[in-house]
Amino acid sequence: MLMRGGQLYDWYYQITQGDIPKKTHALMPADAGQSGKKTWRCSGCHGFNYAGDLGLPGIISAAGKSPDAIIAILKDAKHNYTDAIFTDEDFQSLGLFVSKGVTDLSKVSGDAAKGQGYFETICLSCHGLDGKKITDMPPLGAVISKLPDRSLHRIRFSKPGDSMPALAALPLDVAVDVWTYAKTLPQE
Repeated sequence: MLMRGGQLYDWYYQITQGDIPKKTHALMPADAGQSGKKTWRCSGCHGFNYAGDLGLPGIISAAGKSPDAIIAILKDAKHNYTDAIFTDEDFQSLGLFVSKGVTDLSKVSGDAAKGQGYFETICLSCHGLDGKKITDMPPLGAVISKLPDRSLHRIRFSKPGDSMPALAALPLDVAVDVWTYAKTLPQE
C-alpha cells in the first residue's frame, strides 16, 4: 500500500480506476499556468520534496499523523477528493504514504560508495553501468541532476505504470544511497 500511495501522490490518474476531474482544482493558484486534470496531482502542488510548490504548503507536517486524519484532509471541502475519484484502498494508500513515506529531504544525505553497490545490484541490468542503457530517456545522471527530488521519489516508489522496481520496502538510506551514487553518473 505504501508504494501505491507514493504512485498515487505522483500521478494518480495513471493508475486509479476512479473519475478524473477535468476542471482545474480550486486550490491551484491562478498564476501557476496550469489547468485541468494535471492540477489534481498531489505532487503538482506539494512537490516531490514534500515541502510545497507554487506557493502552496507541503505535506511534511502531516508525516506521522494517522492515515485517517490524512484521509479526512483529502476529503475535506478544500481538497475535495471524493469516492468517485479514489477507492477506499486508494485513500488508505495515500494516507499511509503521507503518514509513513514522506521524509524531509533537506535532512537526508547518502553514501555514494554504498549506493554504487546497490545500483550495480538492483539497477544495472536496466540502466547500464553508466546510466545510459535506456535510450528513450536522457542519461540517468542528467535526469537526477535536473530533477533530484522527483528522482528520489521515483527510486523509492517507482513511476505509475512503469516497470521499474520500487525500493520503498528497503530502508530509506538504501534509496538515498542509490540516488547519491546516480548523481555521479555521466550527464551526457
